Amino acid sequence: MSKFRVALICAFRVPVGAMAADVNLSDVDMSDVKLNVGGFIWGDVGFGDRYDGSDDDQVNIEKAAVSVSPEYKNTRASIMFGVDNILSDDPGSNGSNDDIEAVEAFVGIYWDLAGGKLDLTVGKQGLLFGLKPNGWVGDHSVNQGLEYGSGNGAAGPGINVSGQVQTSVIVDWSLGENSNDSWSVRAGLFDGTGDTSMTDNWFIQGRTDNLLGTGVYGNVGYEQVDVGGSSEGIISIGAGMVIAKFDLSLEYQGIDQAIAGTAGDETQIIAEAMWNYNEDWSFYLDYATSDELDFDTTRLGAVWDYNEHFYFQLEYANDSSNINALDVNSIDLRLAFTF
Repeated sequence: MSKFRVALICAFRVPVGAMAADVNLSDVDMSDVKLNVGGFIWGDVGFGDRYDGSDDDQVNIEKAAVSVSPEYKNTRASIMFGVDNILSDDPGSNGSNDDIEAVEAFVGIYWDLAGGKLDLTVGKQGLLFGLKPNGWVGDHSVNQGLEYGSGNGAAGPGINVSGQVQTSVIVDWSLGENSNDSWSVRAGLFDGTGDTSMTDNWFIQGRTDNLLGTGVYGNVGYEQVDVGGSSEGIISIGAGMVIAKFDLSLEYQGIDQAIAGTAGDETQIIAEAMWNYNEDWSFYLDYATSDELDFDTTRLGAVWDYNEHFYFQLEYANDSSNINALDVNSIDLRLAFTF
């Protein structure tokens, strides 16, 4: 995971007991409870025909979030409040076009099992399905790729596989979490759309990271979705390798036509390359293409970590499709603060 990919990152830990020094807690020992607080805010400036409706430019707070996660022994809870598309250049918006909401909220408990850790979580959470999933936070690029639904100003028809957030019950069994070679199996039931049961919507995925210390990582996963009473599927198979300062990956996503809304089953291919030049600079090139939708996305960018909590991200993005003669480009600058 790159340094600038923001997930639910804890920036500091504060014992709750220390925060409640003036409260009578003589009968409750809270010294071992830790409160993890984190968040981010992304300020974007974009130029190009992607923003034709905004005179070829746009200023936007793309996303902002704060997460609070208390922990005690082997139990925890987490809630993340987020908002997106706060358009400061829209005079009728009063600075906001969206409401703050709980974008993720869940409780969890884990146990040691068979030399690994079994983690159970219940609530609204990212399914983390795919090779490089990231829940509500989304893609590492300024403009989302196909696997995250594509877009940011474009009429991109990509299928959001890697950014799914659902009300769900998920079990994650991991081995070798603190070693160089780790394995995990993640499975869950989730709420679908319409009048469906959680037992009709489920997924299972196996993953390995740094296989046998070689730098190879990969995933194999299957997701079943109830569509109008019919069970349809999504397949994700991906692999990557970290070589010195480079991270190269390729993922195949096969999506049933009933889920994709296409004439035939959809295929999304995602190729990504990242070069971590040094501790402060990294560069990336992402390309994704879909078969039935005939839609391509290209992202070329650079990230400069100004300090531990602030970075600049500059990106050229192109979305194109032969079906509807779409071909839009943009150059975007992101200023991001994380904590």
